[in-house]
Amino acid sequence: VAVEPPTTVVGVVGIKAGGQDALRAANAERGLGFDAFDIEYYTSLFVDKLGRDPTDVELYDMSQSNSEHSRHWFFSGRQVVGAINHVFGKNTIMVHENGGADLWSYYWPYYQVLDADDCIPMGEQTAMGMGVIGAIAAKIAAPNKNVVCVAGDGAMQMGMMELTTAAENKCGITWVVLNNAALGWPQYIQVLEKQAEIATDFESSPDFAKLAQSQNCKGIRVTEPDKVEPALRSALRANQSGIPVLVEVQIAKHDYAPHFQYFHREVWGLGQK
Repeated sequence: VAVEPPTTVVGVVGIKAGGQDALRAANAERGLGFDAFDIEYYTSLFVDKLGRDPTDVELYDMSQSNSEHSRHWFFSGRQVVGAINHVFGKNTIMVHENGGADLWSYYWPYYQVLDADDCIPMGEQTAMGMGVIGAIAAKIAAPNKNVVCVAGDGAMQMGMMELTTAAENKCGITWVVLNNAALGWPQYIQVLEKQAEIATDFESSPDFAKLAQSQNCKGIRVTEPDKVEPALRSALRANQSGIPVLVEVQIAKHDYAPHFQYFHREVWGLGQK
């Protein structure tokens, strides 16, 4: 006699009908640990963008992604890239960079590419600074598109001499610099392996907003979480007038996407000492 395998029932949380209140109730019932930003962000994600209700499995996965070992809350990279999505919306080319912090822009659902051909990754995570420069080329090739590049402070320092090129050519693009005052990716490996943090910490970092201003770009330094979206809206308005903008955001060190951490710990086996 054939025995049917047990069936796992996946529940659905009705936030299309119940909105944020439904997600708050699920949060309390399931102990998901979502805060006010999470409730607002995930409700908007599923209702406004995906047009459906989330499943239990998705909520638990997002809860795990938000766990304290995988984030330091205010000015997490995921907050910033989510805000980019919200402010710039469709018709936006995302030019990726090479580094640890900026990988938030690679991962769904933190950043979502909303149109075909609007995602430009750098080749095999090798050439830091190419995204910073490549954003200028993207704008020249597609002048009617919004162009955003998310870069770490290390990558920006490898391409920052070209900000003036963007200004000279009236390339209305936005660079968002996630500044953790380090070469974060190699330093993360040093931390996992309990090695000395040699040549990865920036004891003296430039003021990137002032650096942009010195090259005839607009520079904005964000120091409060609720100022992220206003800064991005200001950048978008300037871009529409052909003015390039650099938005600098201070982020916590080693605040990486869950899959990034999993790869280093479980696939590469780092941090086992």
